[in-house]
Amino acid sequence: MKKTAILLVILQLFILGGNSLFAEGGIGRLKALGFSFPKSEMTPPPLTAYLNEEIVELTNQKRVTILYFWSSVIPPSMTDLTLLNKINDEFEEGEILIAPINLNEDRPQAYKAAAEAGLDLDIYLYPDPANLKAYILKSVPAAYILDKNGFLAASRQGNTPWDHPDIIRSLKELAASGP
Repeated sequence: MKKTAILLVILQLFILGGNSLFAEGGIGRLKALGFSFPKSEMTPPPLTAYLNEEIVELTNQKRVTILYFWSSVIPPSMTDLTLLNKINDEFEEGEILIAPINLNEDRPQAYKAAAEAGLDLDIYLYPDPANLKAYILKSVPAAYILDKNGFLAASRQGNTPWDHPDIIRSLKELAASGP
């Protein structure tokens, strides 16, 4: 009887949102760094952006995805991009997608800023920032971390210490979690 009750409690926690790695142990880690977490499973609206000349759907990648909204005229964006570029090497190819999405510059200007910063991340361009209302961009830079199923795991507005060990650890745990 006692074992059954314990199993039911564990199952309830799992069903009610305890299945997110960010819901319990990880939340303390990242909340202190300014991250916000959804109260329940939430799928962000589809987001397409240009990668070179190709339109790419970014919210259904079947891997951990960081949607990072930036502009080269905002210095914290460039600092964050350098850190995101650095942590990208911490992951196996295909394990995580770091998608820096430029909001307000044309292709040559965005690519020039990325080259000057020494980035080797793919740079995405968003054609019409006015259509991003669903993402509630209060400030730029802004980041949304999606799990492998496309659910929002965490978000952060403003400058972020991407190379912080707790962020890297949490991303690795999320990448290692089930589908």
